[in-house]
Amino acid sequence: MARALLFAPILCLLGCIHGADDELAAARASALAPPPALTSTWAPDAALHLSPELTDRLVKIGVARNRSLGEPFEIDSGVARATITPALVVDRVKLAATDRCEGCLAVNGLLSGTIAWESKLLNGSSPVEIAFGLDVAVAANVMDGSIVITSTPHELRSLVVRTGSNKNKLPDYLQQRITEKLKERMDAMAEPVEINRIQAPHVRAARVIPSAGGVGIALRTDAPSPTPLPSLSPKLTGGWQVDMSEASVVAMAAREAFQAGPVAGGLIVEPKRLDVGRERFTLTIRVWKVEGTTLWRDYQVQGALKVSDDGVQLAAEALQALGTSDGAAVLAPLASLAESLVFDQVRDSLQLAVPKTGEARSTGLQSTVRLTQILGGQPGVLAVHGDLDVVERARPTGRVTGARPPAPLRIQR
Repeated sequence: MARALLFAPILCLLGCIHGADDELAAARASALAPPPALTSTWAPDAALHLSPELTDRLVKIGVARNRSLGEPFEIDSGVARATITPALVVDRVKLAATDRCEGCLAVNGLLSGTIAWESKLLNGSSPVEIAFGLDVAVAANVMDGSIVITSTPHELRSLVVRTGSNKNKLPDYLQQRITEKLKERMDAMAEPVEINRIQAPHVRAARVIPSAGGVGIALRTDAPSPTPLPSLSPKLTGGWQVDMSEASVVAMAAREAFQAGPVAGGLIVEPKRLDVGRERFTLTIRVWKVEGTTLWRDYQVQGALKVSDDGVQLAAEALQALGTSDGAAVLAPLASLAESLVFDQVRDSLQLAVPKTGEARSTGLQSTVRLTQILGGQPGVLAVHGDLDVVERARPTGRVTGARPPAPLRIQR
């Protein structure tokens, strides 16, 4: 009996260690599990919201990059054939929601500039303004690790061409033919125009959803166990906002931790829970010791966060030890080894929710994403706010009339 009592603690310790091995195997299997299959009714665990102001800018770019509006064309004036060369600027674009098609926006805009005509009988040019009403379908898809946002003309509702007066006035017969030709061109604009591309390597699917004045895009991440978002429609005054399930962020960060394998001291830092408030964070982690005897300890780190040009900056304020696996008390505390890993894990976890700067090389658009604030949204939701600068790096490629490519429409600043 005495001998049995003597060996009881040792047998308990061996059994507890075996239990930690099983827990580690289960945690690794859960973190590395493939994401569930996508169905037609997939539920989003993240969403990208574009403010009305940012949507205006992007649609304006889409109108300006529609090459058919700036291409020379020929008309038959009834007396002779004339070559018409538009030189147009997008003066303004105003958007409004409409239910005339899925993901549609009603676009009312004004183009201005000059129209030159050349024929065997008559040459000249005239100032011109073209007011138009157009329904545009905005769509979002995932391609090559990026969210690609496109606009496709759906229906031309109105088109009015106004030219100069007196000696600069476009002859009536030419104005009528030109108006007819421009209507034909705008009616025929059925090809989608890429207006932005944002790198998002952890996004698997995207679709446009209703939003308050701007554009909302539902997203599905590649988290092993994505947690659906509640329906959100923030009222933004500018820029963009990403809402993401905090549980999905944690799941993706845990996957990266197990994929990377053990680091200093044979440790793996597994995130367990993330709570973000206004400029505050709380992260619960499990630090696994996987070399030799398998053991774990749980910690909670609290602190302040802010954003800068260099990304997310953290200021830790408290690191608290929580529970441990049975038998871990016989080892030295892991806090000193895990502390630097903890804060790296916080940064990595938050960074998964931040869109990346990307370049749409096929169209020559450079989109620079700027992060401005990380907020606490509804419970369980991480809200990231920022802005977007879009710069044209090169002329778009596309249809060419004649020997030289026409210049795209320019945007009036």
